[in-house]
Amino acid sequence: MLTDRMRPGTSLIECPSCKKPVAWVTDNEYRPFCSERCRILDLGEWASGNRYIPDDKEHSDVLSGEINPEREPQTD
Repeated sequence: MLTDRMRPGTSLIECPSCKKPVAWVTDNEYRPFCSERCRILDLGEWASGNRYIPDDKEHSDVLSGEINPEREPQTD
């Protein structure tokens, strides 16, 4: 989304979906994407499991009670 409203020093980034240049401005409601279409396509990738945050093997066995030891463990 390149516009004539770009101010000097405005950063350009690549749309994560289509790689088009996008102005990093607050009036771009789809930021960091260039359009609603690209935003929805990216959301679909996450929802279908094609994109994900990988497991952290070092911390995957940590229980919530171990994260905040001051808190009483819950019993169900």
